[in-house]
Amino acid sequence: MAFKRHPSELAKFIQNAKGENCVRARLWYAMRVLRSFTVSDLLAVAEIENRRTTSSFLNTLARAGFLVARRGNRGRREETSFRLARNSGPQCPAVLRNGAAVWDFNTNTEHPVK
Repeated sequence: MAFKRHPSELAKFIQNAKGENCVRARLWYAMRVLRSFTVSDLLAVAEIENRRTTSSFLNTLARAGFLVARRGNRGRREETSFRLARNSGPQCPAVLRNGAAVWDFNTNTEHPVK
């Protein structure tokens, strides 16, 4: 399902579909829709204010193989961009054991964090 709408319309759709209080589910849904994004993109689309929590979640998913990260040029102050590498389904992956593993509810598999 490709969205060609304004980011605020997409954010309202995410809130209605996933629940306003489920931050990681909203992030996961936005990642699946956008496919390629930065932290700022996700903060705007999912209407989340906590950059640290978002960055931590993205880095954990990248180390577990769900995302591919590409560092931006620090001289130009570019953000790291992420691309969804493992779109296993609609349910949000859960971080287990203080970030040592990620559980995928869609496939019922555990992915170690490197």
